[in-house]
Amino acid sequence: MDLRVIVLTADLGLSDLLRAQIENLGCRASVAEDYGAVPSLLDWADAAIVDLAGSGMDDLNRLRVEAPRVRILGIATEADQESAARSAGALAVLVEPFSIAEVVEAVRGLAPPDAASVVDLRTGHALAATVAEDAPWWATRPS
Repeated sequence: MDLRVIVLTADLGLSDLLRAQIENLGCRASVAEDYGAVPSLLDWADAAIVDLAGSGMDDLNRLRVEAPRVRILGIATEADQESAARSAGALAVLVEPFSIAEVVEAVRGLAPPDAASVVDLRTGHALAATVAEDAPWWATRPS
């Protein structure tokens, strides 16, 4: 998965955890402690993970305005922040405490739906994955 993710949090432990999981999935991560460093990364980023603690909701709102194509995952410290973050435009929200498996699933969910690829192990090149049809084989044959 080729995804470029901005991690916006001042929490060093959280940023280390998120960066490790993002990179384990084969994606690239750039960590920003505050929103001041984010504008220079907006053209580069496909997605962002925003810690909603402190000024996180303000950061999420600014990100939605300045980079509407960037897909956002919110990290909430309280369950009531989840609905506010979704209303503000977050694609998904993880509420602390969460597991590593939930982080991995959420990061995978940040990839655009058409981003599936298959890697040719002989050459190492990524190719677009074929789309599987949901209909049975007999329903797709011409009459």
